[in-house]
Amino acid sequence: MGQMIGRIVSVSEECAEVCIVDTQGACSNCSSCPKKTGTKDVIMVAVLNNVKVGQLVILRDNRNWINKNKIISLIGGFIFGVILSEVFSKITAFRTYRSEYDFIGGGIIVVIMIILIKITTPNYCLRMELYGEKKREHN
Repeated sequence: MGQMIGRIVSVSEECAEVCIVDTQGACSNCSSCPKKTGTKDVIMVAVLNNVKVGQLVILRDNRNWINKNKIISLIGGFIFGVILSEVFSKITAFRTYRSEYDFIGGGIIVVIMIILIKITTPNYCLRMELYGEKKREHN
């Protein structure tokens, strides 16, 4: 999902309802708007400060790479855990070498990553930016 243009229908303290429109010429009445993109066109979005009803906004994806690619990140975490426990077993030599400890290390990293994915999952899948506002750039 790239970016979409929408018009704010209502604003509350924690979220805003945004009507997704194809062009800028859409009206603010979403129930009779002829320029809607589909049946599910009014969505809940995390709100910005100083937004008003009827304002145009750009909707962008709010998830990070780990939340978008959960399976790949969990497989990578398991492999990292196996490698990490293998390195620790080479550094600290205990009585006997057991290969099942590598899988336990991978499993521990996977559990930690599942907890991190649950914690970092955003409440709303989309975030809004004001339409026409230029981003600040660092010199």
